[in-house]
Amino acid sequence: MKMLFDGLQFVAEFDAGFSFKKKKEVRDAIIKNGGILSYLLNRKTDYLLLSNPEKIESFKCRSAIQKGVPVVNVDFIFKCIEESLVIDAKRCEVVSESNKKAFQKGKISETKKRRSAGQKRTILPSNVKFWARDDLNAPFFDEPASKLIKWAVYERESNAVKSCLVIEVAVCLQRDDPKNYRILVNSGTNFSQKREKDEFFVSGDSEETVATFAGLCQQAGHNRWNKSTSLPPAHLGSVKLHAMLSSFLPDQSPDESVLQLVYAMWEESMGQLLRRITKPLNEFDLDMVEEIEGILLQMKSSIQTRSPPSEMESLLNDLVEKLTLREKPSKVTLSEIASFQNLCQLIRDLICVQEANGGQPTTPIAKYTALGCRIGHVSEGSSEYEEVLERIKTSNSNASAISVRNIFRIQRCIEDEQFNTAVGNNTTLFHASNVKNFVGILSR
Repeated sequence: MKMLFDGLQFVAEFDAGFSFKKKKEVRDAIIKNGGILSYLLNRKTDYLLLSNPEKIESFKCRSAIQKGVPVVNVDFIFKCIEESLVIDAKRCEVVSESNKKAFQKGKISETKKRRSAGQKRTILPSNVKFWARDDLNAPFFDEPASKLIKWAVYERESNAVKSCLVIEVAVCLQRDDPKNYRILVNSGTNFSQKREKDEFFVSGDSEETVATFAGLCQQAGHNRWNKSTSLPPAHLGSVKLHAMLSSFLPDQSPDESVLQLVYAMWEESMGQLLRRITKPLNEFDLDMVEEIEGILLQMKSSIQTRSPPSEMESLLNDLVEKLTLREKPSKVTLSEIASFQNLCQLIRDLICVQEANGGQPTTPIAKYTALGCRIGHVSEGSSEYEEVLERIKTSNSNASAISVRNIFRIQRCIEDEQFNTAVGNNTTLFHASNVKNFVGILSR
């Protein structure tokens, strides 16, 4: 018998004020009616449930909108059950104020397009004012409150050196600013962190902005730039552009050293599981992991309160059964419990990676893609390589004890977008972890 939510996958964005009881009600309502409550937003997601409409501007909600996933109030679930059918998402859709304004502006813009059909206007870049981004006199543009509306990525090669040009148009919808359109232009080589061009143009006229964008694209063609369908290098283009493109454009193929690194990460993570437990990863789910973590908390409390040995023995037997441990510990200590908690986190991370990618990735490229970040090999002898090498040497009193085999550059678009550059005092920090943790760290 077909159930109400058969084949439908939901992702929930619960606010901190949404009680555990209400969360359980929503979860039970979905599962009892044949639906799937996932922890990760991906292309298989059918609906994003939102408990607090004020959170519509969160990264997860914006990602859902970009992927075409309806963002609905949690009441959607109970209304479907009440009417015994999957109702139209628009009845419970959550729409942000900025999207309402964008829609209104879109109606005006569409009218203009119809009126000027067939009369494409082009403005040469030399006829408008461009500002360097580091110019203190440059006009202010509220980038966090802006939305990308057009972009173009170009590439070319000269003397075996590949270069990239990025042109993007953004509109600021949340400010009453007379110049709320911006065109950002970046260019540089693929293997250098330095931008050869980093400038922008602002305007209060949408037609002027579109015409200038057309002029820039025309100029790029005249200068033998070729349209690209790949992601631009990490240092070119805005964070918003990278976050958007990374969801549907293929990354540049990673080189062999990157694939070897990714292979080592996965082998170490999976090997850690095989050495300690007998149950295959695909037989675990996140509810089971939470149950095991609950047992570990009880064991920790038992040690701290000096409970009777029989209580610890009972908890230990439960742990061995749930985790399917290869060896039962002869004595349970706080450090042993911490190691089991780390094991639970590893299982959780690998489950989330599987869920986000529709199964366990098997090929090297699939394993790289599953991490959800971009990894690039830094060429030995480059200025970036030398800078990192110097930092490593100066941070260690016995520099000869450190041997650098490879240096890799990692970019995670979500973190880049959420990073607040206005705080200042930015500095490079060192972090170390066991290799078995890298899959979880990079994929979270």
